Amino acid sequence: MATARRVVRLVAINLGLIVLLLIPVEFIMGSWIVGPKFGMLGIPRDITRYYDTAGLYPGGGTIRYVRDAYGLRGDYGRPSDIGLLVMGGSSANELYVDETKTWTTVLVAGLKAAGLDVPVANAAVDGQSTVGHLKAFEVWLPEIPGLKPRYVLAYVGINDIIVEGAARADYMQHPTLTIRFRNYLANHSAVYGLVRTIRGYVQARNAHVLHGSGVSLHHQWTEAVPQPDIEAARHTYAARLAAYESRIEALAWHISDMGATPIFVTQVRYEYVVRDGLVFSVPDARGVYPLEAYVAMTLFNRSLLAACRRVDAICIDLASEIGFENGDFYDNVHTTPAGSRRIGEYLTSKLAPILAARATPRR
Repeated sequence: MATARRVVRLVAINLGLIVLLLIPVEFIMGSWIVGPKFGMLGIPRDITRYYDTAGLYPGGGTIRYVRDAYGLRGDYGRPSDIGLLVMGGSSANELYVDETKTWTTVLVAGLKAAGLDVPVANAAVDGQSTVGHLKAFEVWLPEIPGLKPRYVLAYVGINDIIVEGAARADYMQHPTLTIRFRNYLANHSAVYGLVRTIRGYVQARNAHVLHGSGVSLHHQWTEAVPQPDIEAARHTYAARLAAYESRIEALAWHISDMGATPIFVTQVRYEYVVRDGLVFSVPDARGVYPLEAYVAMTLFNRSLLAACRRVDAICIDLASEIGFENGDFYDNVHTTPAGSRRIGEYLTSKLAPILAARATPRR
């Protein structure tokens, strides 16, 4: 019995010493007193993850996904160096595309080849809609020291069709108190951050659990019969479209208020393709063409462009102008490295002349 008490006492003393040693470490290296205050936000920060994408697309293997201490993705230098900030959901976050092959990385390389040095940072969050982007201007982006980009590019639309499904990502705080407390530790504790970083290096996850259908999409497209009547369906989405346009205008205002120029880009899904003005899809077992995604996406893209033009932002209609092919997507929303390269090269072709014409020495 005495031996057990001595063991317990020894363990307690050692734990006490560890705690005493960790206190100054936390105050010196953590952000409890100085540094950005991200509170209980669930923004992934200071992480390196490795994912196995072999089951998602041909040629996939172990890819590296990194977000820095500010929750941003990309090799941009300091926050004050950022020339273009990207916002969006999972199709911009590109969780399962390697750091070297994301469309934002392709865009950076393309702009450099055009003689433009525009550091790009990616602030996209899986599941986030424009509701969350607006919230980010309130609780996240102001905490990033020196952040003053020249441009903010919003690649949006898909998650706004059903904004209720993006609620957790949009409000950036988990509904469970214990997870919010864990996020608070992750956002301020140096020790917790170290443990999380180490875990990221040693823990590989299988990507297809969260994304994808398990195979790269290779559809046999056929012309839809009958062709969908887009405007006939507008009344079904009228309230959502009006709210979406209001959020686009508000987002443009927030972007302009930080001294940046807003850029809005339309999105596309891969349940359908449009060729020569005709819609092609894959009929179901009954021979019916499931074109709801095409109708909704087209209406939301039109609303995006209408709002974009009203606020005199830079408007890029990727959905109508780009031509995706089999092998560009690993599910109906997310691109493979080939699809990401196509997006990056397309955006380079659109943005390079605009940015070159507006280029001025940095302040």
